[in-house]
Amino acid sequence: MKKYIFCLLALAVLLFVPVVNGQDDMMWPTEEWATSTPEAQGMDSQAIAGYLSALTGPGLNVDSLMIVRHGHVVAEAYYAPATPDTKFTLWSGTKSVTSALVGIAIAQGYIESIDEPVLSFFPDRTAANLDDQKAAMTLRNLLTMGSGFACSEPEGTDTAEAMMASDDWVQFALDAPMASMPGGQWRYCNTNFFLVSAILEAATGQSALDFARANLFEPLGISDVAWAATPTGGNGGAAGLQLSLRDWAKFGYLYLRGGEWDGAQVVPADWATDSLTSQISTPFGVGYGYGWWVFEGLGGLALGGGGQYLFVIPGLDIVLAATGTATEATRTMHQLPAILQGLMMMPHADEPLAENADGVAQLEATIEAVTDPAPTVVPSMPDMAAQINGKVYGLFNPGLFRLEIAMEYDVPGLDTSGWDTQAFSLDFSGEEAALSLVFADEERQEVPVGLDGTYRISDGRLGTIGAKGEWLTDNVFRVYVKNVGGGIQYRLDMTFTGAVVEIIDFETHFGTVKSIFGVMSQ
Repeated sequence: MKKYIFCLLALAVLLFVPVVNGQDDMMWPTEEWATSTPEAQGMDSQAIAGYLSALTGPGLNVDSLMIVRHGHVVAEAYYAPATPDTKFTLWSGTKSVTSALVGIAIAQGYIESIDEPVLSFFPDRTAANLDDQKAAMTLRNLLTMGSGFACSEPEGTDTAEAMMASDDWVQFALDAPMASMPGGQWRYCNTNFFLVSAILEAATGQSALDFARANLFEPLGISDVAWAATPTGGNGGAAGLQLSLRDWAKFGYLYLRGGEWDGAQVVPADWATDSLTSQISTPFGVGYGYGWWVFEGLGGLALGGGGQYLFVIPGLDIVLAATGTATEATRTMHQLPAILQGLMMMPHADEPLAENADGVAQLEATIEAVTDPAPTVVPSMPDMAAQINGKVYGLFNPGLFRLEIAMEYDVPGLDTSGWDTQAFSLDFSGEEAALSLVFADEERQEVPVGLDGTYRISDGRLGTIGAKGEWLTDNVFRVYVKNVGGGIQYRLDMTFTGAVVEIIDFETHFGTVKSIFGVMSQ
């Protein structure tokens, strides 16, 4: 099914690829982005307003979106509870940044060539499962997901979690068994890009983050950045990077401009071109470059789990950056088509359009509506609300907010030690409820929950979160708890029957569902 969707998208977008005239005065958003009405850049305000509004649809779970044309921001929207200050976890979008760092390292002489054997970067280590296939594996093979490792995320054999549970991530990766000769078959495997970052750090003597700060982020004016650290102090190149939406768009604009930034060649031009050129075919009807998905004739896509997107479309002189919190299934089948096809179906004129004050006002109103949605009337509370108000429920299985080990690593600064929730209570008052959590180490956190359809924001052990809730029936209360910027959201359906509660706990990123039981303790 994924192959069908990607083929459909590739065919659809090829129908909408005009050639746009060049810009005489290049815009460089080192300090801040230039803004413009869409019409001044050949786009239509009302079409963009309709597009942004449509992305609030059920199951799309878009958190933010920015459209840049001719170096100007023509639309920037943050879907509550996200804000312009939110740093978003890019998940696998990190791979595209890691790839850029390799290109820079080659230009600076730290790495001679991507055709060097992987094992040559680790002369003091001995790899298990060593055969002719592993000996032939090169840095190029890692960058293009053509390593030959017996590892494939779509097939459920990704080794990332096992690697993160090991004492030595580099050794675990080097020891991974092979399935085929390198370069012959594309397999999506996070281990590839963990090894890319390990090679980068071995060659430069710096962590990936330190190298990126000096050679990539600083030239672009990016300072507010975080990258999850490995146990040995490095940064895994497959995931774990956090940027604001505006800085995420800057990285895309760098590639739109061939690696140049305000007169300096930050990423080598040939590296930028090759990264956005298909180096190997995938089973999904699109190509893969150096850490980028490639839509032939259109451009490149940096892509991260949950709905982190960076489209670079040279023919339209457009960068689109977006973030989201979706399951893998809905991201591929629902969210990606809505974002990409919606963008491509809009007008993209070569010349400015006539100014449209009404359209601009509609766009501004739409952005305001998604950023600060109007509260709804709180329905009358069922009798159950009074019966459970302030009552403490002890949980038999305390994994309410427990994450997959990969997610714990991928969100920088997220410390999930002690997250096990042993008890909770709910207090209802007016337009808000309070979800009080008692963790296994006795620490407590009170989470405000909006009952008027809008998120309440709070900070604590769970990070910065937004929460809202509603009564679905007379005895079922639903709560959404969203880690703002982390690409993680829980939907908790609490069914109260006498002194017993059953919680159906749905975590949206990996789509995991579990049932948790508790009993009233007071």
